[in-house]
Amino acid sequence: MARLEEASERLQRALDHLERAVENRGRRGGGEAEASLRSALLSVKQENQSLRDVAGTVSDRLDGVISRLRQVMQS
Repeated sequence: MARLEEASERLQRALDHLERAVENRGRRGGGEAEASLRSALLSVKQENQSLRDVAGTVSDRLDGVISRLRQVMQS
């Protein structure tokens, strides 16, 4: 699971960086481009949360399967 967590953290850092870039661009004025970037950022954040939810579910299910396999092997 470490690789999944690392990838998730890298994605979060990238999103944070993108958000700061959008905010900085907004301060300088960007009009239509800013609105487009904000929309893209929101979409990526929603997808990120969805992927985090799925990853959590997968992780929980894998933990359950591993536990059941250990029980079977000990029987």
